[in-house]
Amino acid sequence: MKPDKLSADSAKPALRTRAKTRSTRGKGRPTQEDSEETLRTLYHVAYAHFIVNGLDGASMQAIAREAGVSRQMIHNRFGNKEQFFNTVVQQGETIFAGRFAITALPDTKDPWIIFNHVGNLIFNILVDPKGIDLFRVMNMALFRHPEIAVYHTQSLNNAYRMISTYLAMTSKALNVEVDKSRAAAQDFISLIQGLALPIIQGRMERHTPQAQKKEIKGIVSRYLRGVGFPDPVK
Repeated sequence: MKPDKLSADSAKPALRTRAKTRSTRGKGRPTQEDSEETLRTLYHVAYAHFIVNGLDGASMQAIAREAGVSRQMIHNRFGNKEQFFNTVVQQGETIFAGRFAITALPDTKDPWIIFNHVGNLIFNILVDPKGIDLFRVMNMALFRHPEIAVYHTQSLNNAYRMISTYLAMTSKALNVEVDKSRAAAQDFISLIQGLALPIIQGRMERHTPQAQKKEIKGIVSRYLRGVGFPDPVK
């Protein structure tokens, strides 16, 4: 996401106008800069800038200009740049992690059904047109900006715990011993990400629904056998 080409000087009259407007309002009344819609826009813009440029490279002036707020508003509400960064990235990762929160599962303890269901859900999230640009940027940002990778690891840990929970639940139901370790959970997420990666990178068109289900079914079958589940009863 590129900031607009306005200079800092050309933005000053607009900022002074907003400041003047705010000063004429009654005390206690929320200003436009304090509205929920403005804050959502600010979080979205700032998250994109921080992901692309990291803490040091992101411009507070560019973020404020693109979000339609003043730098003073950001300073007053969030503190210094590092404090603002921490708040924004934490907020972004909370939303990011929430996308992977799977609350509804098929009414079964069959691991083959559950992991096919979860695998398709995760794959669809990764290649969703509304979010695919973010995943493309994340692929680069996590290597270039370790301060962001720390937050993103927290989101991935939630996903790993979720997979470990499903492994424990289904193995208990079948009374079998399987690998329920963090490494085993990571493997499942990595396999689904690996299938989605060529699409995220723009090297491949998205699978048809039938092809997607077939690919994920193959991944799930190999994965569940690998962690110790017996083949399903025909």
